[in-house]
Amino acid sequence: MIKLVKKSLFVLIFFLVPELTLQAETSLLLTSFTANPAAVNGTVTICQGQSITYTNTSTNVGPSPTYAWSFPGGNSTFANSVGPHTITYATAGNYTTILSVNGVSSSVNVVVTALQYENFKIGLSYDAITSKIGKSGGTFELGLVYQFDLDARKCFGCPINE
Repeated sequence: MIKLVKKSLFVLIFFLVPELTLQAETSLLLTSFTANPAAVNGTVTICQGQSITYTNTSTNVGPSPTYAWSFPGGNSTFANSVGPHTITYATAGNYTTILSVNGVSSSVNVVVTALQYENFKIGLSYDAITSKIGKSGGTFELGLVYQFDLDARKCFGCPINE
């Protein structure tokens, strides 16, 4: 007697799939810069004729960043390169320097103070009526005012920017 045996063929196929990982770039652009002399509480204070050097310290700027600096009151009012930039301020006033990288901005206040001179007066009074020195009435005054600045690039009460 013949028995029929049904045989089944099972084929097991394995697919090797490499593990997939997704990484999201979470680094954000941070626009920043330093100033020399350094800012104190967000403000750089200098005297007329002094300079400030601005250095870009921005992070995560990407492969082709665009830079836009604004230096109102300075000898150069704008720049579009990374820097550093040295800007001289000839006129007293309050200004705001701005760096924009890829449209994201950072700023610092700049206070430029006027040069202050020390003055002194040497005078001589002569009374033409009595021909005496130092009397009042009919007085002829001869005076000399001497104004000085020990260093034309410095002013009294201002930080020294060497």
